[in-house]
Amino acid sequence: MWEFEIRLQSVQDVQEFVALATGFPFGVEVGNDRYRANGKSFMEMFCLDFRHPLIARVECSQVQRDAFQKALQRFLIRMNMALVAPSWEYSGRVFLSRKPPSKRFDFPPPPWYHTV
Repeated sequence: MWEFEIRLQSVQDVQEFVALATGFPFGVEVGNDRYRANGKSFMEMFCLDFRHPLIARVECSQVQRDAFQKALQRFLIRMNMALVAPSWEYSGRVFLSRKPPSKRFDFPPPPWYHTV
């Protein structure tokens, strides 16, 4: 999985990004620390906060990544050159588990709350 830090500043930017992402055969996930959206869905993209940079994640080969990066150049802030471990373990069509968030509460959890 490869990560790109991008900035989308207008409705036209979002439209262009979705059109660009739709042209590639692999999935594009866009989000921040809290929310994630399908980069190929115009409606889902508007659930995100565009005031701050976003992270676009793609799962593809290095050749596909290079083509995506070239097409993405207009929106690109920087690229994480290292492969990123996915936040979900994926097996076929079933999500097996999710990495636990670093902090669940700003205060001690209630006694009835048990972490697994």
